[in-house]
Amino acid sequence: MSSRFLTKSRFIKANDCPRKLFYEDHSKDYENKTLDDPFLRALSDGGFQVGALARVYHPGGIEFDSSDHRKAAALTGEHLKKDNVTIYEAPFAFENFFVRVDVLVKSGNNVELIEVKAKSYDRHSDEFFDKRLLKKGAYKLTERWKKYLYDVAFQTLVCRKAFPEYTFTPFMMFADKNATASVDGLNQRFLLLEENGRLKVKVAPGTDLSAVGDKLLCKVNVADVVDKIINGLDLGEKSRAQLGLPSFEDVAKLWADSYQRDERLEADHGSHCKTCEFRTHSENGKQNGFDECWKEKVGEKVNEPFVFDIWNFRKSESLIGQGKFLMSQIEENDIEPESDEKPGLSVSERQWLQVKFLKAGEQKPQVSLDALKAEMATWKYPLHFIDFETATVAIPFNKGRSPYEQIAFQFSHHVVHQDGRVEHAGQYINDRRGAFPNFEFVRSLKAELEKDNGTIFRYAHHENTVLCQIFNQLKASDEPDKESLWPYRDWE
Repeated sequence: MSSRFLTKSRFIKANDCPRKLFYEDHSKDYENKTLDDPFLRALSDGGFQVGALARVYHPGGIEFDSSDHRKAAALTGEHLKKDNVTIYEAPFAFENFFVRVDVLVKSGNNVELIEVKAKSYDRHSDEFFDKRLLKKGAYKLTERWKKYLYDVAFQTLVCRKAFPEYTFTPFMMFADKNATASVDGLNQRFLLLEENGRLKVKVAPGTDLSAVGDKLLCKVNVADVVDKIINGLDLGEKSRAQLGLPSFEDVAKLWADSYQRDERLEADHGSHCKTCEFRTHSENGKQNGFDECWKEKVGEKVNEPFVFDIWNFRKSESLIGQGKFLMSQIEENDIEPESDEKPGLSVSERQWLQVKFLKAGEQKPQVSLDALKAEMATWKYPLHFIDFETATVAIPFNKGRSPYEQIAFQFSHHVVHQDGRVEHAGQYINDRRGAFPNFEFVRSLKAELEKDNGTIFRYAHHENTVLCQIFNQLKASDEPDKESLWPYRDWE
């Protein structure tokens, strides 16, 4: 059988659920909804740009490619014989493992292994380990960082196995939330292009360390964290060995060997399956990986709603551990519905209503008429409906802005009058290339909404978050009218 390597992307996929290795590799047979997800594509696009900026911070690197993984890894070995060398996408192979290191910097016998992520990092508040357990002297990775740190741990393991004569120190490079751009137009120095169906970054001529200004990426030494992962000390108060689990390396070997043999590994059934990319209902004849996995637990009832399909439910993992997989298996005492003394249904009451209706075979919507009437009685006409379009990018467009700082570039405004008329009352869209739009955005919004005292409707979580962030931007700005734009807030 030809070599089939466990790459770092496959390793991360298996860490999510080992069965996904098989589904991912048989994409002609199994539908994968993430392949057409525009949000995930946008995240990937940002990753390309951040990777290109990281190379600017480590100039003079070389890059080589080969469809033959072992030949490519052999070239890395040749270049590592140099006293000093920087390699981009440095390939390493060991047995049936294969990784490419984003940026590798060798000086003497010491090698920096740098994994670049388009993820924000706050050096003042972000913690890799659970702070509560740290006080007990135990180390447990937080879920927010676990995937990324397992990624770099796997790369470090492969590099150290391939070249034990060198000292590999792993780093992660993130978008620094505490940094601000010192030059305008930085984002536009890294243009995304598609060539032959593949995305690449075209770096503008003259883009060097002097052109990109102050650093927006931070490099974090994660050697201690990686060593704890490789040694099985990252799961909390007990080590992998004490829990009777195979070592980090042994797990990787199991996955690599199974992938080599094209085997289906055991599925990891749990509440995380709710968002499985192989949970699809394709009309193109492809198989549903989610259904295949869960038939092992629930048989032909796989098309019924699961416990993790209950709205905003936090107990599904516990119930799955008790063998309750389907919503139809849930009893009232599993949810314990109780009133929160507010109008309408509490969260738990709504959850139980969802289960009760399912078990009764009822599909009709449930409306709390008294609560709805009480709410509607507070509305004042005309009713204003606003909707924002925003963006957060890893590399800022404007001087003085930070990675992933909010940009509000468009809103629409519709009005419902008391006689039932619906009117498209106004809108704003930034049409000035290179301009920071937020302050003009809020000026236009204020002008739209200050004409009367009608009730304003919006998708509260998003619009409120955006407006609060613009408020903080205004506070830090020199805009002469900033207090008039926010007259009801305390500026002190």
